[in-house]
Amino acid sequence: MDKELLAKKLYSERVNSLLGEDQMDEDILTEMWECKASPSDAAKAMQSSDDAFEAAPWLSRYLNRK
Repeated sequence: MDKELLAKKLYSERVNSLLGEDQMDEDILTEMWECKASPSDAAKAMQSSDDAFEAAPWLSRYLNRK
């Protein structure tokens, strides 16, 4: 197996383990791989892309309460 392909596969697995149950976005993963970002930065980027919905502050608090 090519070293580059193996490294990308391991990178992908690490990001997936950091995300847990969240879905992995392949476009963001590829972009972060090309930028040589750390797996934790890639996971943060994917998590923040899920939170792209902007609502009124009261609605955000209601939806994000535990």
